Amino acid sequence: MAWVSSILIEVYYYYQAVSARGAHPVLGYKYATPKGNKLHTTIQQHRLTVIIDPTYRTRIGNSITKAIRPDLTLIKNVPQAEWQNLEESLGSDHYIVQNIIPTAPLL
Repeated sequence: MAWVSSILIEVYYYYQAVSARGAHPVLGYKYATPKGNKLHTTIQQHRLTVIIDPTYRTRIGNSITKAIRPDLTLIKNVPQAEWQNLEESLGSDHYIVQNIIPTAPLL
């Protein structure tokens, strides 16, 4: 499982870089920046899949910051995974995101 940790650390590192003026179409933006391209390359190298609905923003905007899609769900080898923005914030500046990952039935 150490490889999972190293992948997550690498993706998180680039994600942190992207969240500061980084964008890519896979993140729901209409354009790409160098930081966004680096994150996308890292995701591809590790054969991860980003599941988000780009029509829903996950961060709530205000007078200082605009509403954006900074929250990513990355999966690998999960063909039926589902992502849903519950549009509930519980007072946070981020909406709650629900991820459904099917498993084998319990016997």
